[in-house]
This record gives sequence, C-alpha cells and structure tokens, in this order.
Amino acid sequence: MKKITARDYAREHRISLFEVIQKANRKELLSEIVEEKGRKVTYILLDEEEKSSENNRQKKKSDTKQEGKDFDETRLYKQLESMKEEIRALRKIIEKCCEERGGK
Repeated sequence: MKKITARDYAREHRISLFEVIQKANRKELLSEIVEEKGRKVTYILLDEEEKSSENNRQKKKSDTKQEGKDFDETRLYKQLESMKEEIRALRKIIEKCCEERGGK
C-alpha cells in the first residue's frame, strides 16, 4: 500500500481536492486521517494494482484524444481544400468580370 496526500491524489487524477475528500468520506477511496503538526492531513491509500490500472486508463484517454486530433486534422484539411477550390472559382469569375468591363 502506498500513501499519498489527498492533494497529490487530486493533482494526479486531475480532480478537485473537494471531490477527493468527498470520495474518502463516502468510502469510495481507502483513506486515513493523520494529525501532523497540529493539522489533520488526509492520506489516500493506493494499491499498486490500482495505480497501474489508473495509468492504463490515462493512456487510453490520451490515445482517444490523439485519434480525435487526427480526425480533426483530416476534417480541417478537407475544409481547406474546398475553400481553395472556392477561391479559384471566385478568381475566375472576377477575371471574367474585369475582362468584360475592360472591353466596353
């Protein structure tokens, strides 16, 4: 079992300290309260298995985010190409109009 402070646990899991304390009070997380230097400090008790499963979840989240970025890039690239086509078409129309006015 590894002990980390509630604040460190919140940073690692990117959740608020309030949420961590609530989870500890609801017994969703194993915890212990220790008095240090006249203050009560909440420690979260972690199993090594839980730590590795959390790392796996975080890796999966980052993989999913990367896939989303790749999809976004391809969508943006397609939009860029269609806008370039529109610009070419508009330039042709403008050139045609300029030729007509210049001829009068």
